[in-house]
Amino acid sequence: MAEIYGDVAISTQAKLAIVYEGAGGANEVTDNLGYDGTVAVGDFASATQFEFISEAIAKQEPMQYNGGVRGTRSRNCERVRKSATVVQGSIELNPTPAELDKLLYWTTGTSTTPFALLETVPTIAIIVDRGAQRFMYPGCKIAQFSIGGQQGGIIRTQLGIVGKQEFTSASAFPSLSIDDKEPYVFSEATLTYSGDTYEINSFEIQVDNGIETNRQMNSMYRRRLPAGDRAVTLSLGFPYSSTLFNLFGNMAEEGIDNVVLAVTNGNVSFSATFANLKADNVTPVAGGRGSEIMMPVQFTAYKKSSTMEVVFANDSNYAS
Repeated sequence: MAEIYGDVAISTQAKLAIVYEGAGGANEVTDNLGYDGTVAVGDFASATQFEFISEAIAKQEPMQYNGGVRGTRSRNCERVRKSATVVQGSIELNPTPAELDKLLYWTTGTSTTPFALLETVPTIAIIVDRGAQRFMYPGCKIAQFSIGGQQGGIIRTQLGIVGKQEFTSASAFPSLSIDDKEPYVFSEATLTYSGDTYEINSFEIQVDNGIETNRQMNSMYRRRLPAGDRAVTLSLGFPYSSTLFNLFGNMAEEGIDNVVLAVTNGNVSFSATFANLKADNVTPVAGGRGSEIMMPVQFTAYKKSSTMEVVFANDSNYAS
């Protein structure tokens, strides 16, 4: 009997691309490239290919045993069924300004800068080349988007992905190009409030789109992924001082308005302007011997009047 060997698939040879499908409204099932039929590699001819740090998007199809009593301790194989298909996972990357344009569009629903938060979340399709096969995930949404970094590092973005189906193909990955420009670094970041600039050693902005993932209904697959309650947070690491504690660590109930977190690299820049921020008041502690006392603060962003919780701006024009 011949031995069977698996193909060698090295992760450094993997590729990933994303394409816009639709607006993601109430009738989003029609936005999906493959929900009512099949999806092919050719559907990604106009996709954007990304250099990524890691990806973990996968289909999950649990086998369920009914657990009935039948006079024996053994479990019969005939009583096992597949009852659901779930697609979810994550992508981590260090985006260039041009790549960030796409990610902000697919997170907020606004197609160009300034990227204001809309009520609907766009539908996207993802293709991942893992060597032996191309894995395609239509009908996906960005459930969570985060961007941040810490001193001495590169600005990174994390995407939480939810989807509906997985298709595989032996066809070649589409011929696409990657934007080979510089990513942002943390030393280019600034935090400003009320005319003053503040030192920080870390930041993270997170948009949780509150995607409702429990819309399988009488189907093996999720029928829709509607957008639910949205939450926007800003986490910052401040060096402790009495001034910073009184301003950010001992906050009044009304919070603070118009805080701007910006990252600038020559002609290109990214910024997030928060309408209103509030945070639980937490006392800084000394910690261990010999370390600087820091004051981590996690803000929740709120809409104020007609101004959304956060408005992103991204100038990706390298030639300006």
